[in-house]
Amino acid sequence: MTHAQRHRRSLFGLTLTLVLSISTSGLANAQQLVELPKVPGTLVDVGSRRLHLHCMGSGSPTVVIENGGGAFSVDWELVQPAVSRVTRVCTYDRAGYAWSDPGPVRDLPDQVASDFALLLESGGVPPPYVLVGQSIGGIMVRDYQRRRPERVAGIVLVDPTHDEGLAYIIDGKPKTISLTTRQELRQFMQTLMERPAPPLIIPEKVSQPYDRLPADLQRVRLWAEQRYALDTDRSQTPYIGEGQRQQFTALRRQRLEQPQPLGDLPLVVITNGVNKQKAQVRTLSTSGQLVVAEKSCHEVHVCSPEIVIEGIRTVVSASRNPR
Repeated sequence: MTHAQRHRRSLFGLTLTLVLSISTSGLANAQQLVELPKVPGTLVDVGSRRLHLHCMGSGSPTVVIENGGGAFSVDWELVQPAVSRVTRVCTYDRAGYAWSDPGPVRDLPDQVASDFALLLESGGVPPPYVLVGQSIGGIMVRDYQRRRPERVAGIVLVDPTHDEGLAYIIDGKPKTISLTTRQELRQFMQTLMERPAPPLIIPEKVSQPYDRLPADLQRVRLWAEQRYALDTDRSQTPYIGEGQRQQFTALRRQRLEQPQPLGDLPLVVITNGVNKQKAQVRTLSTSGQLVVAEKSCHEVHVCSPEIVIEGIRTVVSASRNPR
């Protein structure tokens, strides 16, 4: 595979959130669906809807984890218990994921940001926070810090999406979403929505690498995957795309106008070393550290949980003992 092919593959691979929003609705064999598992934690009222929040341990700052695209709170079960021995740690599920009620548009950036703030306030999770974001969850974490910097004591990014790491096909070529105009995106979405919708696929077994989870948690994960697939609404795709364009553009502008917008905020960036662009995110802070989990997968918290645990511990310690 050439360098250009690898680059294109990287760009296309990072369109996960978009691709997951393109499936059409359909019918599934009810006998194949996993029954609703018991809720770990609690369901928090955020105004006509409830979001799932699962906290463990005690201490400050509280570690709050933001999932990647199409991912769930249960995915952090190899990390959360260990972190809870150091401080309080909370996972949650975005609207329309796992036990959380759906919102107007699943994964719409403004809705995610509003829900996140309401969840922490209504769920009794006071700042300061050490925010952990995986994949596109890293973008969401950075966006929260941009909006509410006084509440964030540190950040851990796990194989994070870069603000120039999401691309759409514009005029036959991949173009970074943060450089795409509203008109270009509108034309792309119009072409996309005119294509026949792909068939609905309901998973019958847990996807990799989540087969590394204990058997009982794999069953919970499969239930979450099945619900996610059944609740997908293709008509929402253009709204999500425009919301992401605005979000990525704002973060890119912040990074370029302020070369180190996080100042000296404790920051650990963990990558699997496959995409070199992700390593650049550590330069957002003067104290940024890079940890490469060689031969790990994109979901480092599943394939190499001990590395993520150590990264979180490092940031928690640094936030408690500022230089």
